[in-house]
Amino acid sequence: MTQCPFSDDNEELKVKRESFGAGPLKIWMQRLADCAEESSTDWIASTEDITIADLVVWQLLTMIRTNDFSFIPGDYSDTWPKLVKLEQTVPAHAVVKAWQAHRASKQ
Repeated sequence: MTQCPFSDDNEELKVKRESFGAGPLKIWMQRLADCAEESSTDWIASTEDITIADLVVWQLLTMIRTNDFSFIPGDYSDTWPKLVKLEQTVPAHAVVKAWQAHRASKQ
């Protein structure tokens, strides 16, 4: 989310992020949701299996959900049910589980 606005001033950051959430982020999320809606599978690109696209979208959704972006509510993506479903489907995939287990073993 390199387009997400930043500021050292907390009040300015709040205004910028709220504006971002109501404008560009909402448009981008809708585009992602449209892709998910049009998909004939559980994956965003209508593929038989998980792709990098699914991982990237999942990472974005996770960052939003865990409040990595101040002033963008953690439940922001709940507006788009197909994205919520993807947010739940990706970490349940065997490859993602294996990767998470590997990462956890290194900590």
